[in-house]
Amino acid sequence: MTEDELRDLMGFGGPPQVDFADSKWEIRPECLAALIRFVRASTAARGEETTQKARQAEMAALHHLLNDCITDFAGFSQAAFTSKAELDDLTPVVRQLVQFYCARPYWPAIRLLGYLAATLDEFDGDFLRRSGRGVASLSAREACNLTLAVCLDGRDEDNREAFYDDLNYEGSPEADALEMVRKMKAQQGTAAEADGGGDPVVTRWRFSSLT
Repeated sequence: MTEDELRDLMGFGGPPQVDFADSKWEIRPECLAALIRFVRASTAARGEETTQKARQAEMAALHHLLNDCITDFAGFSQAAFTSKAELDDLTPVVRQLVQFYCARPYWPAIRLLGYLAATLDEFDGDFLRRSGRGVASLSAREACNLTLAVCLDGRDEDNREAFYDDLNYEGSPEADALEMVRKMKAQQGTAAEADGGGDPVVTRWRFSSLT
């Protein structure tokens, strides 16, 4: 059985391409390393103090991923420039990439890649010890399935069900919570400025966010 046949069986078949700006853009056959770099950079971006810095970091992570995966990145960049594409316009392209490579919905794929990225040295070494092959020999789909098997190992039925509920959650609760904290701090800073004073901790946060 081929990778293409497996993608079809999992509901994510089709040619290696993404849709953007009324055109189809060919993508490279495999980009596991690029996906791991993207997940690491996206995780770091969520830790930025301000929404503006977070979005800038997210855009940089997205840019690197598209550059690594789209074969005609120069043409894609020109199309993005012409259409004045912003982060929200390019995010669907990233979703297409992740879903194609991992052969599963976006958020479960991102979580499995996140676990792999966070434990890459140990994961790679253990896989090498057991199979004689490292993670570099795997496709993104295979890497996600192996990660899933590792995460499910030893769980009882109730625990497996709870794990799948978390894995398949649509959205990022961590990112939502961080965004709420940023908004609260921004509102507190605005209120303190209007009052001509305020909590010195909030003031330090406001000034540090500008550096």
